[in-house]
Amino acid sequence: MQEFFKSKKVLIFGGTSSTRAYLRTVFKELGVEGSSIFSAMEYSQAMETVKEKQPEIMFLDFKVSNKTCLPLIDEHVKIYPNRFETLVLTMGLGGIFPDHSSSKDKGSDIFIQKPISQELISTSLKNWYEYRLNHLPNIKALGAVKEKYNQNDINSTFQLIEHCLLEGLYEPELFFIKGKILIENGKKDEALEVFHQGLELDKGNYYCLKGVYQLLNEKKEYAKAFDYVKPFIKNHPIDPVEIPELTKTFIAKQKFEEFIDFSEKYISLDNFDLMKEVDPEEVVDKSVFDETTQRIAISLLACGKFLRTQNKEDKARKSLIQASTLCGDNTKLLAQVTNELLELGEKEELDKIFKKIPSEMITAELEVVKFLLDMEIYNDAEALKFGLQLLNEGAKDYRIFEQVLVRSMRLKRRADFIEDIARDAIKHCPEHENNFSRFLRKSA
Repeated sequence: MQEFFKSKKVLIFGGTSSTRAYLRTVFKELGVEGSSIFSAMEYSQAMETVKEKQPEIMFLDFKVSNKTCLPLIDEHVKIYPNRFETLVLTMGLGGIFPDHSSSKDKGSDIFIQKPISQELISTSLKNWYEYRLNHLPNIKALGAVKEKYNQNDINSTFQLIEHCLLEGLYEPELFFIKGKILIENGKKDEALEVFHQGLELDKGNYYCLKGVYQLLNEKKEYAKAFDYVKPFIKNHPIDPVEIPELTKTFIAKQKFEEFIDFSEKYISLDNFDLMKEVDPEEVVDKSVFDETTQRIAISLLACGKFLRTQNKEDKARKSLIQASTLCGDNTKLLAQVTNELLELGEKEELDKIFKKIPSEMITAELEVVKFLLDMEIYNDAEALKFGLQLLNEGAKDYRIFEQVLVRSMRLKRRADFIEDIARDAIKHCPEHENNFSRFLRKSA
């Protein structure tokens, strides 16, 4: 192991001062010369080091000063397209943050989730090296294929893959690269077969599993995709951007409770407040946290809506209540969630939600829900006044029209006034024409 490391140059990017210090210790113990270990605390400095020093090994903090390390990996690939004699480690946040999945998709060899320790790093390096040692012919072949592919020499890449397979050098990622080339050439059905061949070698392979379920989702074969999504989410990191698409596979198989359980587990791995406990120097953009949780909330909302239409109200309630906690400052999304909870008659839960919303965040959409939630406490005159105000502000909700018409009838408003409201209601909510027509008849 020391033989591999002793001639290498190392870049350590980001992390705390104590992290950088013991990383230097780890690499020195592995045989790297102290003069060959470079540190960078700023992104521009790291990029300059990659270009000038051309380190074979990089230990990268996923995000420093709101910039990710992914372009550093891209630059590293340009210098070392083969990847056989190089090593890229990234450290970052798990859970709802895309650090792990994005690193893996870019080709990082090892991901270490914060908080890190010297023992964790040493174990990760040892396991990586032992795998490399035990699969050396395959990894050399894969390195040669990656070189051609990273140099955009597609014909040579394809020929080399076929040669490797004829030689019996089977490696799941060879099938993944072959599949990617087929997709790039519009041969998606062939790519699907190739990804399946990779899974015959390793049924849990990250790249081939992801390739299969993404292609099946693209073909809208969501029920089939679920059989690959399930092992994927059990064993691999997920980019939150993909969660709405993954949700479709759960719905297609009617695995609603499994999705709700998955989202609970996924979110509980990390949250914004916990990050400061893990690493006080960690800079996490709160908006990034909100964006990722909101994507999960959108999926839970979709589940809740579907469950409600299937009369599975308890499950729908659980999904929607969880969604309400993840909307952040997205009031449009929150209005949709609260509206679904209103349809379920969850007044107590809605009261809790509205008590937490600052008055300046109450939008027109939320005003509608709040009006419908509180309408029982209004007398007829108050309800009519507020209802008309909402209609004038553009809230063309059939329930608002209904309340305005009911209260108008009770207050014995003029027939022409009621007729105008009813006709406006039919115009904006034609699917409820039968209901509103009765007000026309009553006012006549």
